[in-house]
Amino acid sequence: MNQILCICGMTLAGKDHLRKALLGAGMFQDAVSTTTRPPRYGERHGIDYFFCSREDFAADMERGQFIEHNVIKGELYGLKYDAFTPAFVAGKTALMVADPNGMEAIREYSVERGVQFRSVFIDIAQEAQMKRMFERFRDDKNASCSVYAARTLHIFESEAAWRSEYSYDHTISHFGPDNQNEVVRELTELSAAQTIRSRAARLVSTEDLGAGSSRLPSNKVITP
Repeated sequence: MNQILCICGMTLAGKDHLRKALLGAGMFQDAVSTTTRPPRYGERHGIDYFFCSREDFAADMERGQFIEHNVIKGELYGLKYDAFTPAFVAGKTALMVADPNGMEAIREYSVERGVQFRSVFIDIAQEAQMKRMFERFRDDKNASCSVYAARTLHIFESEAAWRSEYSYDHTISHFGPDNQNEVVRELTELSAAQTIRSRAARLVSTEDLGAGSSRLPSNKVITP
């Protein structure tokens, strides 16, 4: 059975760090999103994002090619139905980061298509979140205090319901260097276990079809 793991979380909770760590584990492959924003330094088309014009994005929306889409800082972002195909073909778990609304759309897609879906939510204490925001502000030479104050308030207000109003399969109360290896190991083991169960189920189904009611139990010892 094909699998999708969707990472959700509060701003600066470590979503992208977890995504990169899981990709390094070998069992996961990115489901690449499409965006209208210009590429940043080092980003590659088809690897980090599929970059396109607003006109092309709108045309794809009209054709119903997106599972979900959103506007972030004036730019369009979306995930197409075929974004999971490369991971499925490679026999890997498709991996992506989404907000809770996007997660629900992908969960619905998974149910409709018989795909194994799991979500993980990364929480962060407000004090730690504010500290990371201050560190980012300190390193941004072009930002003003008023801009970051407004953004901080917007984040707290818009994300307040994410903990309680959505259902997640796994919740991580804290993610950082001290527990990164443990989190990656646990999520990798869950994905591997599901892969083994799916393969075993397919094998049993194939044997049943081929042998019918005459199939012997798998632990039967036959002696001459």
